[in-house]
This record gives sequence, C-alpha cells and structure tokens, in this order.
Amino acid sequence: MRLESVVFAATGTHPGLNADGRRLLALFAGARGGGLSVAEIAAELALPPSTTRILVADLIGLGLMTLAQGHDDERPPASLIERVLHGLRAHA
Repeated sequence: MRLESVVFAATGTHPGLNADGRRLLALFAGARGGGLSVAEIAAELALPPSTTRILVADLIGLGLMTLAQGHDDERPPASLIERVLHGLRAHA
C-alpha cells in the first residue's frame, strides 16, 4: 500500500479495537464520507508510515476500511517492465 493510497472508513461502533485502531477510525468522524491518504493518517496519529500501513491493512482485513479503487493498480504490467528492461539491455 502506498502512502498516497486513499482509504475510507466504515461507520458505526467497532468494539474490540485497540487504541490505535479507534484513534484512526475517529479521524474519519469529521471527514463526512471523504477519504484520507495513508500519509495523512500517519501524520495525524504521529505514527511511522510503516506502522500506519500495517494498521490500515489490518482494518481493511477486518472490513472496517476500504481502499479507493485504482490507487494500488497504477503499476505498469510486469510484461511492459520486462520489455523496457530488454530494450535497455539491447542498447547497453
């Protein structure tokens, strides 16, 4: 998951979450249905980006958050990277 990936939180109460999970979901209370980037969440919670990525991934796994479509699918296909690499090697 990239730092610029945008996530959305589910609404309602979520008993059983740890303190960081509750703090993260509380960020969305004022978002009015809008999303936040992983980087924004890390900054607001004063957590390292790597920790934030893990926390967000856990909440997505629990169905409490969703990842905006398209953000992690923007990588070029592996076949394109292989063709570019082959072309670069041919010119070296």
